[in-house]
Amino acid sequence: FHTVNSANYFDFDDDFSRKDLPKCQNQKSICGYMQLNHVGMNKIPICKCENIDCHLWWNIFDNRIVKHGNDFYKFCGQISENDLLPCHENEIAYISFGKTDLITGEKISDIQEMRCLCNDDFILKTNKTMFEMTDTQYIYGTEQICQKAPRCNRKQFCLSITETAETTIERRHCRCPPGKYCPKDIRLAYEVIKENSGTLYNMKCV
Repeated sequence: FHTVNSANYFDFDDDFSRKDLPKCQNQKSICGYMQLNHVGMNKIPICKCENIDCHLWWNIFDNRIVKHGNDFYKFCGQISENDLLPCHENEIAYISFGKTDLITGEKISDIQEMRCLCNDDFILKTNKTMFEMTDTQYIYGTEQICQKAPRCNRKQFCLSITETAETTIERRHCRCPPGKYCPKDIRLAYEVIKENSGTLYNMKCV
């Protein structure tokens, strides 16, 4: 991870006034996520900060973004490398926790927190998931560790691409062996899973 505070890379209009976005928990909350990939800059609003905007672009005066590879995380408050120590391998780097109203489908809360700075050569791997359902709420959570990308075996997917009407998000799983590469052209997908919310393309080394 690296903090970003010195360039006008992108400037998009964001819809953070949407009523369906929950309120962020505090100044350390991640309010938005961006990924730069082969289709361009993809942006996902997460929550609404109190008394400050969360536009998914930055400029020379913005010190609220942390970068990990092609992923960018925007915080409600200012963040610096002094606030987050470098991760040790297999250390918990990122947690998310949320609640959804089962009746209305509205997100009650969506908490995303970064615990440490993961090296760009490492990946965030889901280590633990939690799901719970009450009479009125669906509760979910994930825990991700910072891990050196393993060498892919023949059965593993090297990359997953999730495509919706609004975004295309890539998630790397492992490193292809010498002489092979991980394709990003969805026409070369090994597996395609279509759902109501979008399409998942799983890629293997070729």
